[in-house]
Amino acid sequence: MSRLRLPGLPRGLPPAPLPATLLVLLLAGALGLEGCGYHLRGGIRLDPALQPVHVQAAPGSVLAVEVGRALRGAGIAVDDPTAARTLLRLEEERQGRRILAYARAGRVRELEVHASVRVRILDAAGMERLPSRVLSLRRELVVDPDQILAQAEQQAALLEELTRDLARQVLARLETVPPPAAGPPP
Repeated sequence: MSRLRLPGLPRGLPPAPLPATLLVLLLAGALGLEGCGYHLRGGIRLDPALQPVHVQAAPGSVLAVEVGRALRGAGIAVDDPTAARTLLRLEEERQGRRILAYARAGRVRELEVHASVRVRILDAAGMERLPSRVLSLRRELVVDPDQILAQAEQQAALLEELTRDLARQVLARLETVPPPAAGPPP
């Protein structure tokens, strides 16, 4: 193991090995981040009193599949509505595109791809835990008129990305639900 000698240190003291110093700094940084509430993207923290969760959406909803996959991946049970303590409703899910600019000869030059959903979070009794909110995302796409086939693929990839980002926003909204208040003492 190589040793690092910093200028200005007395020669009688051997310097600490670089990897050990680096390890201590990394651990201190990780503990500091954990203490401030930071967690890695994709890590979902949901109060156990709110679990299991049922995701309700229109049949064939790609967003509902993505949200359910993320919840299961985080170890959160996704159950039928009768056993669920929390009902996550994805309503008015929309995806689309809008032309922003035309090039010569009437060809599309720039598009906006967008996706939105109304999120409602209810408890087992059907009472709203948070006010409903519309979440929406938009991305712009510059179109190369010589690449018509690639344009369709770019739009599809952009819609997939928007769906994943919207799913992350839905999960972030779910994480903000406060735990249920404790009932009156017996």
